[in-house]
Amino acid sequence: ELALAEPERLLRHFLDAVADTLPRTAAAPALAGSDAYTAGPPQYLPGQRGWAADVAAGHDAGVRLSLRVETPAGAGGEESGAE
Repeated sequence: ELALAEPERLLRHFLDAVADTLPRTAAAPALAGSDAYTAGPPQYLPGQRGWAADVAAGHDAGVRLSLRVETPAGAGGEESGAE
């Protein structure tokens, strides 16, 4: 039997990996206004706790995120589209 990690944890790791591949140039902090979203290493942002709480409240209120991955028709022997 194959045991997978919790889906939310897997999705968070996937999204972190995608964010880690985004380009970060020397001009990024000037454009963003700080290193908060442009630095390579994780940043501690205690001032964002309110925003995080609002996002979490939206999640608790039934808001859902869906990821759709589409493959070329016939790839892998299945229809073109998986959710």
